[in-house]
Amino acid sequence: MRPVPKKSKPTPREFHVGDKLKIKLHDGRIVDATVRAIVEEGSKLQVDYGHEETALVKPSQVVD
Repeated sequence: MRPVPKKSKPTPREFHVGDKLKIKLHDGRIVDATVRAIVEEGSKLQVDYGHEETALVKPSQVVD
């Protein structure tokens, strides 16, 4: 019996203020957004989307 290969973790993506992203909101909508701040050492992103809408999202919510 062969050993099961370990799954490699995806390389963490680097985000920068001003980056344009597509994010999936908690209600399932996918919207275009702009990164305004990187919070908690990259574990959360403050983004703007729509008309004066903001959200604090996890990098796992980024759709690309």
